[in-house]
Amino acid sequence: MKRNRLLKAGLAVLVVTVVVVAGLWFLFVATPSPTESDLNATTPDPNLSTAPPEFTMTAAVTTQAIEEPSDTTNWSARVMYDSDAEERLGWLNSTIEDGEVSMGQYQRYSQNATQEYNRYHHPESDAFDSRVDSIRDDLDPETESLSVNDTSQTYVHYRKRPQSPFEVVPELMPPLGFIDRVPFEHDGSTTFRGNRVERYVPTSGWVQTPGTVDDDPDWYISNTSGELYVNKATGHIVHVNVSLTSKRTAIRAGKWFAEGGDRIQIRLTVREDVRDDDLRPAWAT
Repeated sequence: MKRNRLLKAGLAVLVVTVVVVAGLWFLFVATPSPTESDLNATTPDPNLSTAPPEFTMTAAVTTQAIEEPSDTTNWSARVMYDSDAEERLGWLNSTIEDGEVSMGQYQRYSQNATQEYNRYHHPESDAFDSRVDSIRDDLDPETESLSVNDTSQTYVHYRKRPQSPFEVVPELMPPLGFIDRVPFEHDGSTTFRGNRVERYVPTSGWVQTPGTVDDDPDWYISNTSGELYVNKATGHIVHVNVSLTSKRTAIRAGKWFAEGGDRIQIRLTVREDVRDDDLRPAWAT
């Protein structure tokens, strides 16, 4: 009897010890550190002294789900800027199952105010109506107007904002968000369109979504190829052609894994332009 009690007590201690050790092992398992990136560059911004007086920035991103290759999304975007006229025109198109979603934005800064026109189209009636209703609910008739075409499911929203000149990359350029979460290694210098540029190549590693507050990685980047160029004189990104696999991260039994995700291709180019024509589109009236 006494021996049985000792065996049970010993077994209980062993079980508790195993549970505690396992718990501590899981608690203190090494979290992968985000991979450091050599890239320290931006795309042009009119508010910076290094911005060219006129430029066009074009970007495109294609994502293909690893687990469902037919699940493919395409984004294409363009931003044009003219410092003499203090105006900017941008657009973004993306594909969904029911068609193409498009958004255009024209801004002109004059007399200490920004005149802004936003054109939006969505092929899904519910999504389009919801967006129109949200604008109408907050519309200020003194500084805003809204023109809606229910047949084509397109609207133009005008507003006047008493503020300083605009930034060049607002919500119109989500492709840039993909560049921010890719680690790059410096790979020497070369010449691109007659200018000296620094060359960077994407590399594999654990990364965090920009703006997150915790230290845990959100993605694992692998199967990288391509290059990114930065103008040596301005520090601006002028060319990107990169492919990679981006997988979501998860922890299983005390180990970090990458699972699911997308195969991604990113393309971007910036050109300095010399234009005599007005950027204002026909719908910005």
